Amino acid sequence: MKILVLGSGKMGSAIVFDLMKSKVETGVADLNFESAKNVAKRYKATPIRMDVKNDEKLVKIMKKYDAVISAVPYFLNYRLAKSAVKAKTHFCDLGGNTEVVE
Repeated sequence: MKILVLGSGKMGSAIVFDLMKSKVETGVADLNFESAKNVAKRYKATPIRMDVKNDEKLVKIMKKYDAVISAVPYFLNYRLAKSAVKAKTHFCDLGGNTEVVE
């Protein structure tokens, strides 16, 4: 199984850490490529330079993964969910946008 984690901050790096323990092939994407590289090196993941606002590139990369976990700010998740539908991949976010759920 291949999982893409969007965001390499505290939450994203914790998710990559947990996935590493399960020996899941993991990509970690962030606009800050140095951060993505640091997390990837620490946890044996693949670093990806990614601006999650670039829908075309995002869908192209999502298609390479079985699932995507978003650890970016909640206000981006609606857009990311739509990209995951286009990519036909599973998508999970950490929540926080109550307007979308209501």
